[in-house]
Amino acid sequence: MHANPFLLVICAAAGSVQLLPNAILAVVVFFYAVARYAHEMDHRPAILEMASLIAVIQLIVAPLLMYVAFNEHYRYRMYVPEDVYFALAIPAVCLFILGTEWKYRIGLAYPNMKFAHHNNSRPGLILVALGITASFASRYAPGQLGFLFYLLSQFRYVGAIYLYFSDYRYRWPVIAFACSALYVTASRYGMFHEILLWFSMATSYIFLQKPRSLQQKLGYLAVLFAAVSIIQLVKSQYRSEIQSGAQSSLFVTTVGVITSQEDAFGRDWQESMVIRLNQGWLVSKVMDTVPSKVAFANGETLFDAALASVLPRVLNPRKATASGRDNVNKYTGLALSRGTSMGLGPLGEGYANFGVAGALVVMFLFGSGLNLIYRFLCQASFKNSFFLFSIPVVFLQAIKMETEFLTIFNHLTKSSLVICGMYFLWVSRSPLFPTAGVRSLERLRPVSTDQLRRVAD
Repeated sequence: MHANPFLLVICAAAGSVQLLPNAILAVVVFFYAVARYAHEMDHRPAILEMASLIAVIQLIVAPLLMYVAFNEHYRYRMYVPEDVYFALAIPAVCLFILGTEWKYRIGLAYPNMKFAHHNNSRPGLILVALGITASFASRYAPGQLGFLFYLLSQFRYVGAIYLYFSDYRYRWPVIAFACSALYVTASRYGMFHEILLWFSMATSYIFLQKPRSLQQKLGYLAVLFAAVSIIQLVKSQYRSEIQSGAQSSLFVTTVGVITSQEDAFGRDWQESMVIRLNQGWLVSKVMDTVPSKVAFANGETLFDAALASVLPRVLNPRKATASGRDNVNKYTGLALSRGTSMGLGPLGEGYANFGVAGALVVMFLFGSGLNLIYRFLCQASFKNSFFLFSIPVVFLQAIKMETEFLTIFNHLTKSSLVICGMYFLWVSRSPLFPTAGVRSLERLRPVSTDQLRRVAD
């Protein structure tokens, strides 16, 4: 199952001038993203493919469903005509996907990674212990130090990935214990995005073990969609129970909601599902507001985000907070209450700064930037598999289309520094970590007779 990038070029051109019905273009781009995901997921961790699929769903598929059947909500609706919105969204998403799969000439190609299993138990246990310790420390650490411990706490899941590719006798109980923090966080605070992101990214490593059939791959995607659907069904009620102080159990609430409603997945659920997945409503609100009521930012928010990602607050007193509320209030006209976290997303922020043409460039550069970071990590993985298993930590905030650039740049920068610092100060020096990296089949090609003759000469 393979996808030809030329299809994206056609869809981008057709979408920009509205040459074909948007429903047809949406279906083509969606199946392109699924085909690419299915093709790559047993070659390498399909993180970029996952980001592409999320972009298609949040910026094309969900907005299309909103226009067709659910565009009646007083707030979460599409604010510009369908042809105006999709003339931006379809080419923007296509360019983002093209950026993520652009073939840069950097080092050895990364497909078909293979690595030894038996040396991964010790680093796995160490990283699980480090992550759990850092999680407790993050509760008491101040400011930027707290974010450092938060990043370190994510390495419990990196340790779980290590253990999956090990021969450790008790690997599954330890993996379950390490990942239980995701369930605890969801059940305590009613916050589910982290469990979905880590589940989807970490489980993508399962397909590196051996090639899987197309049916198994599509089944995996169906499981992800079912998980999102069930969470969306129970999320509102569970959060209400938590806020009321009731002694709630996430598992009991989930079972109760599914079994007690005859029409659990009826129109109300469908509408809430589309609204939750739809980032396009916020992009359309930006298009409705800028530049008719608010002038283009002309790169201001991107410059501030880049500056904030490299300078600490002590050297940058104007450093913005990572809630996204200020940009949303300014460029949409919506009045978000304090404590509400909502971002324009890469497409919305690109349009708010530069308009349609500039937003297309921003989306392509964003996809290309993620591609470069991913490729550098893969190249480093040939030296040590620590980089391969740490990829989800870097992309945790970057694969969603609802996150503003301030959060994305900040997380990409600091997580990359943490990973490089851990490697040079600890991993590369410690005998507890295996020195062997992953291997590419390109390095395992048989040597030809001519090559042997030239070496002998």
